Order: sequence, then C-alpha cells, then structure tokens
Amino acid sequence: MSKDPLGGLARSLQDENVAIEDRFELADRVLVGQRNPHRKKAPVIRDTFSFPDFDYVLLSELQQRCLQGGHHASKSELVRAGLKALIQMKPDDLLKVAKAVEKLKPGRVRESP
Repeated sequence: MSKDPLGGLARSLQDENVAIEDRFELADRVLVGQRNPHRKKAPVIRDTFSFPDFDYVLLSELQQRCLQGGHHASKSELVRAGLKALIQMKPDDLLKVAKAVEKLKPGRVRESP
C-alpha cells in the first residue's frame, strides 16, 4: 500500500486553520476590550462631588440616551466619559467650557429643619 500523498496536506491545512482561529480569537479579545488576566486592575479612588440639580438632571438625561442606545451607563461612567471628552479638546475650547460651568460653594449644603 502506498501512503496517501494528500494526508500531509490535509494535516497542514488543519494546522493552518487552527492558527487562523487562534489569531481571530486574539483579535476579538483585543477589539472587544477583554483585559489580560495577568494585568492588575487600576486602583479606584472614592470621592464625592456636588452637583446643582440641573446638572443632576443632565446626568439622568444622558443615562436615558445611553439606555435608548442599548447601553446602561452609571453616573460615574458618564462623568469619566466626560473627562475623556474634555481631555481631547483643544485648550481654547476647554477653557470656554470650563468657564461656562457655574461655580459652587465648597462643602455640603445645609438642609433646613
């Protein structure tokens, strides 16, 4: 009996298909944003902020817009998204936006009895 001359070719094609699937799986993990399991998570700093009621309403409106797009975004995520948007602005645009924000007195507002 003679050896199957195509047997080696078939194994080679199977090996190539496995390699291609591995590459696609790696690309999907990178593009979807899955983290490397060996990578440490960034530390989280807990802080508090004061928002006037109309800014708080804006946060709620942004949350609703995200929900309409199929994504649930927390207030924290929206604030962090805003920071990312601000850091990408040109200095002049950033100053215009920063100056347009109402100044608040620091500290907590005392509630009336």
